[in-house]
Amino acid sequence: MSTNSRGTSLGGILGALCIICIYFASSMPTSRIFLYGLSSIFCGIMVVETDRKWAWVFYGATSILSIFIIPNKAGLVPYILLLGYYGIMKYYIEKIQSVIFEILLKGLMFTASMWACYIFIKVVLGLNISIKFPLWEFGILALAIFYLYDFIYTKFMIYYETKFKKSR
Repeated sequence: MSTNSRGTSLGGILGALCIICIYFASSMPTSRIFLYGLSSIFCGIMVVETDRKWAWVFYGATSILSIFIIPNKAGLVPYILLLGYYGIMKYYIEKIQSVIFEILLKGLMFTASMWACYIFIKVVLGLNISIKFPLWEFGILALAIFYLYDFIYTKFMIYYETKFKKSR
């Protein structure tokens, strides 16, 4: 199968799964964080199976399609501004040979993305965000959850590469 056909067909299948995850994450009262995290895995699979170019196309296509398909537009913000492109950025960041610099850069990227989400929801969508404890405490907790997410993401991608990628 040619690279274009493979990228298109794999992107279509993974894109459908991704949009289903985003739909449920934006509409269900529970398991949102898990579903947003799951939706970001598909872009990582595109990086492993094709290349970064196809992964960027995948991210753009799923972001645009979800705008047209998902009724809850505020529910798209975590995917579009925070987690959707993480698999690609993770690939680039992990090319750096300094583990400490990688950790700092990932944390900086996450913090900037969280601020972008906050500003977009508050200013553009005009929604009120209420946090029951100080913003700095929320930021530390969110960063700790993000590093756990990154650890699980890494473990899943290693599992995927050894169990599925190796079989071809």
